[in-house]
Amino acid sequence: MELPPHDVPAKGVLEWELIALPSPFKSDTWVTSMEILPGDPSVVHHICFSFEKHLPTTVYNRYEWVQVPRDETGNPTPGNSGFGELPGMTIATRDVGSSEVKLRPGKPSLRQNLDFCYLPGNTYDDYRAWNAGKLVPAGSDIIVSLHYTANGSDVVDRSKIGFTVAKTPPPKKFVVQGAGEDTPVIAPTPASERAVFASTYNPSFAIPPNTGSYVAPPMDITFLKDVEIVRLRPHAHVRGKSAQYRITYPDGREEIVLDVPHYDFNWQLSYGTTLKVPKGSRMRFGFTYDNSPNNKFNPDPNRWVYQGFQSWEEMMAPNLGFLLDRDADVGGLMSVAN
Repeated sequence: MELPPHDVPAKGVLEWELIALPSPFKSDTWVTSMEILPGDPSVVHHICFSFEKHLPTTVYNRYEWVQVPRDETGNPTPGNSGFGELPGMTIATRDVGSSEVKLRPGKPSLRQNLDFCYLPGNTYDDYRAWNAGKLVPAGSDIIVSLHYTANGSDVVDRSKIGFTVAKTPPPKKFVVQGAGEDTPVIAPTPASERAVFASTYNPSFAIPPNTGSYVAPPMDITFLKDVEIVRLRPHAHVRGKSAQYRITYPDGREEIVLDVPHYDFNWQLSYGTTLKVPKGSRMRFGFTYDNSPNNKFNPDPNRWVYQGFQSWEEMMAPNLGFLLDRDADVGGLMSVAN
């Protein structure tokens, strides 16, 4: 499946764009692997997509993004967030094949759950080893999130999405946090209402200039059911330095289940595991960042760095993948607090 060709200018800030496309599946389908082939990896920061129920209001082949107010350096202007989730947002839209950008006040009309993402070092998901898949109901839409970073040259990106499908329903299903079919994996909390777990926002996150080891405010989740975790994937941007996932079990025992001492934005790995976690366990995510001149990928060690979607901003995204029985309810597996 080919995505529409996308012009990427040589310079400028490109915000995250969402676009809705009809799913190629005309009947209920179990997808057993997914792959994204970027047309030009030099400008693709990420491409993510999820299968969503079609809504009467959904418009196909139209890019939509939050027009974040920014200064000449690319930073959001005072009072704004790089995530753009504030009252008085301006929404920009552009039809495929058109250069005309239309602006309106309000909220985005498209939402997605990041079922799968292309990131440097992470190009495909294959659930067949777990005898699992993802159910795509008939008539679903594919909501694609596109983020490009200008590289100094005008580029036309032509990316593709590929799938394998099961002839019969597999016994298990794979879900990522926040990506339920009808009910969310995350139980509603004030923190998760502010931003999805995959790009969790904390207003106290602020990396000072020339700081070699900034410890981000930790994030905790509590598991509300027995779960089996099969994938761990930390995500940060160019100042990301390390990541650690630690579990405290109901009996008080602690265990480090993932330790990434040398995080690399240019080679972001998904770590496979088989981790059965009992109800009541608590997992803490800790990330550190290098905003010093010693970080060769640091675009400017002299600036404060806040959370946002751009590569020169930062993220703290402790992604998890779960394995459930095919007919299990995916609602309320965990709650989030940070």
